[in-house]
Amino acid sequence: MVWRSLLLVNAFALLPLVAIAQPTEETSQRPFTISQASTEPQDDQETSMEGSGVVLVEGAPGETEEATAQTTPASTGWPRVGITPNLSGTSGLFALATAHGARPQTVSVGLFGEYFTAGDVVRQGDDNQRFIGHLTLSYTPTSYLEAFIGLRGSGNVNNLVQPNLIQSQGDLDLGIKAYHRLTSGLDGGIALALQFLNGADSVGFDLDATGIGFYGLLTYSLEDTAEIPLILHANLGYDLDNSSNLFEGQLQRIERFAHQVSNYDLLQIGAGLEVPLKYVTPLVEWTLGLPVGGSDLDCEQTAIPCPWDTGPLSFPHTLTIGLKGSPVINLGLNLGLQIGLTTREASGLPAMPPYNLVFGMSYLIDLNPSPTVSALPEITQPTAIETGWILGEVVSDQDLQPIPSAIVNYLDSGLTAQSTDPTTGRFRSYEFPINTEVTVVIVHPAYETRTFTRVIPAGEDGIRIRMAASTSTGFLSGTVVDPQGAPLPATMYLAGPQQAQFDVDPLTAQYERQVNIGRYLVTVVADGHTSLRTTLEIVSGVNPFDATLSPLPEGQVAVLRGDRIDLSGDRIAFVDGTDELEPSSLVILDQVAQLLQEHPDIYLNVVAHTDDSGTLEQTEGQAQAVVDYLVGLGVDPLRLQPIGRGSEEPLFPNISRRNRLRNQRVEFLFLQ
Repeated sequence: MVWRSLLLVNAFALLPLVAIAQPTEETSQRPFTISQASTEPQDDQETSMEGSGVVLVEGAPGETEEATAQTTPASTGWPRVGITPNLSGTSGLFALATAHGARPQTVSVGLFGEYFTAGDVVRQGDDNQRFIGHLTLSYTPTSYLEAFIGLRGSGNVNNLVQPNLIQSQGDLDLGIKAYHRLTSGLDGGIALALQFLNGADSVGFDLDATGIGFYGLLTYSLEDTAEIPLILHANLGYDLDNSSNLFEGQLQRIERFAHQVSNYDLLQIGAGLEVPLKYVTPLVEWTLGLPVGGSDLDCEQTAIPCPWDTGPLSFPHTLTIGLKGSPVINLGLNLGLQIGLTTREASGLPAMPPYNLVFGMSYLIDLNPSPTVSALPEITQPTAIETGWILGEVVSDQDLQPIPSAIVNYLDSGLTAQSTDPTTGRFRSYEFPINTEVTVVIVHPAYETRTFTRVIPAGEDGIRIRMAASTSTGFLSGTVVDPQGAPLPATMYLAGPQQAQFDVDPLTAQYERQVNIGRYLVTVVADGHTSLRTTLEIVSGVNPFDATLSPLPEGQVAVLRGDRIDLSGDRIAFVDGTDELEPSSLVILDQVAQLLQEHPDIYLNVVAHTDDSGTLEQTEGQAQAVVDYLVGLGVDPLRLQPIGRGSEEPLFPNISRRNRLRNQRVEFLFLQ
């Protein structure tokens, strides 16, 4: 797993961006000639030189006047996408490493992200989201050596564990790669990488969990011999994985997935194909990991078989298609989609998500840049062609009020969308040649989409565009303040036709949220203040709702929060692990009973949990003891449902006394 990001294939579709050349020592020394600049290029071989006022065109001597200005090396017109780093920081595609590197004396800095959200990923009925961030840095001192480093952090949210969010921050990859030309078109290389993992219950790296990876690399280029330029890549390596040393005992399946913990080493096989076209580079990648070892697992004691009993369908297996591109010199952009081909689960291996969206950017810093153009001949500027543009005002068809921040798209034009002015609702389009037929699509979440077509006249074409309010959604907006009118950093929870949770701006006290129309139960929560719970009917248009929250009385810990009565970090305790309540817990239960009396619409699941030393029967008795006490205070027993969970849902791994104490708890969850 040392190169988890290296052999986690990432790709799908980058933006179709035009790449501008970065001259290198390997660039062919073809001559270039100079033509007049044009506002509408007629030859797709042209590329503007920044700051020169001319256009460079590939050609042969004698076609036009040759340029007298000297560059080192010579320009070759439209370039192809250059070498970019992968998630680990070493030069490669999106995941596979290549058997070559960037130009000597260059530094590459990369920032990448991975994201997916899906259901039934780890366990049946789960809802999982994951984001992984990578910060990478590589240095190429010579034409055959590259050093790289990568810092990684991840967050995984799954609705079947408590807490829902499991984070891992500060994991570090450190590696070096050597490569050399073997024969014409064929390069070979080797790589060594170390993976340092942050401790699960401590600060700093857990050295017992350090992993090592060894890789052999091949790259074969057919750019100069094939009609379609092709570059083939192959990786073969071995990951010595010690991540299982981060935790004591058996991990839950969701915890294993969130931390990407494996009980096996992996023999890694990878192959890739890229097609370096003029503007972008399409690519395909494939990886397969063969589990090795895992002798500390006793698969007969688990409900899930070991990988070699399950077969190849449980091995880590991915396929990726995608593109990479470079819109400006030295800047690389990546956007990819990894498709998981693993269809069965195996004990000791993390589950494979069905897909993984990967995106990022990198920048190449040349520590020894080449000289720039020293002189250029004087060029006569061409006459501009006649153009026109749209000056639009977007308004509501009900009251003609301006619609701010509407998105203006130009259909089938390839142009970047614009946004209307946040105050006036106006926009000025791009300039188009006169008599061009332009289709405009205007989108705003509170209004129905508006599409119209205009034939562009010369100069300005002023129009007003009316948009009808959406009939399926409405806006909930307002403020949340304390009794003195000061803003509160509050959180809003909505339950109804759709579920929603969002934060109020802590500086302005304002919020605005688009939701489906219908009846909602709204809960407003702020730390240290009483909660507000009410019912609202959301209609089309704007639905104002302002809330004022008072400070909590001294000693108050039980508050409404989202889907539960929260105890503000406190807990219900029992005597020596029995079902007898500690006297200190009775004060908290009095507060819970008071909230239930103030909100007769609340029905609760009273859920008791314990650590790995407790039993299911023990938690069932504890939940019943809490219900009996609340009923004794006048709460209707029909509003309370006692549930014992045993040790099935720990908040934290049962690896320390502190964690076990936090896993012994009682939760008060709202019945839907």
